[in-house]
This record gives sequence, C-alpha cells and structure tokens, in this order.
Amino acid sequence: MANSRECLKRRYELNKDLVESIDQLNLGVKVGKMLINIVLYAYDILLMAKSRRFANTGEYNEGIWRKWQIKYNPSKTVLMAFGMPKKDKNKAIKVEFEKQQIKRVNTVKYLGVPIND
Repeated sequence: MANSRECLKRRYELNKDLVESIDQLNLGVKVGKMLINIVLYAYDILLMAKSRRFANTGEYNEGIWRKWQIKYNPSKTVLMAFGMPKKDKNKAIKVEFEKQQIKRVNTVKYLGVPIND
C-alpha cells in the first residue's frame, strides 16, 4: 500500500493533469474577469461551462479517468443547465460519460451548499 506522501503526490499530479486538460477546452463561466471551469476539493470535482460544447467533452475527459484509474460513479454525477431561457428549460440535453447518460437536475448540493439553476 502506498504511503500518504505518495498518495498526495499522485492526487496532486491528477489534479494538475485534469485542470490543464479542462483549461485547453477554453470553456467555463465568467465571474467578473475570471473564467472558472473547474472546482476541486479532495475527490469532489465540479466542472462548469456556459456553452453546450461542454456536452461534447465527456469522451475527451474519459481518457483522464482511465489514465489515473479513477472509477466513475454515475449515481454522483449530474448535469445542470444554467441561464437557459424559460422556453428552453425543458429541452433535452444529452450528455454521456462512459456510455451512460448523465442525469439532468435543477438543484444539487456541492460541499453542502445548494446550487440551483
């Protein structure tokens, strides 16, 4: 079993790789002058994008999960659409990851904080 220092180093390398890969997509949400596309806390990952292009990034990111041998948990993975006009709120947005459709929700808790669309 790896010691805690090795585990921390592996986690750091994974986060660095993930952040660099997401940054290359040039997707995210503008907050002031800052573009935010990923929030990481321990093993909780929050990906954000304003564009529907994000729906096409799943296959790109699956390579990262395989590379780092991270198991995907579909029961903890959701999709939320922000800023959509009311007339489009009920339109289907299909996003798949590892050949499974990601469930769309209107509210989610991230680190105990409720986030609503």
